[in-house]
Amino acid sequence: MEDVIPAGDDVSVDGEDIAEIMFTSGTTGDPKGVVLTHRNIASNVEAASQVITIKPSNRLLSLVPLSHMLEQTGGLLVPLSNGASVVYPISRQPRVIFKTIRTNRITNLVLVPQVLQIFMNAMEREVKAKGKERQWRLLLRLASVLPTRARRWLFRPVHR
Repeated sequence: MEDVIPAGDDVSVDGEDIAEIMFTSGTTGDPKGVVLTHRNIASNVEAASQVITIKPSNRLLSLVPLSHMLEQTGGLLVPLSNGASVVYPISRQPRVIFKTIRTNRITNLVLVPQVLQIFMNAMEREVKAKGKERQWRLLLRLASVLPTRARRWLFRPVHR
């Protein structure tokens, strides 16, 4: 236990010091541990912050596991470094996610395509339950040629 640093002591961290070991998913072979330095992570946060506008008033809903660098960078470190809030849902069930979005007035999400498909499936189940499939298909066709503001107006019931 000699390596334990007493609380309150200043610790200097060099950019080349190891910050974490991230394990790959192993999709093309066995998972591998990837060593990430403080400089690696800080560089990713800085680069992402130049592309993504995050303000202190933003509230991000974190849905992707923090074991993914996408979520660590875009869903945690970038928002926090820009003064924004990060909300974690108690479940990943669509109803819980949608309620969390409403009650926390979420402004940002970092998503992978699978999560978007879960959202679309939940909306389509609701549309089917209300017997409005024909209207839904028409709205989707119209949306593909409309600007963002018009799509927001067209889908305001969905946004609500």
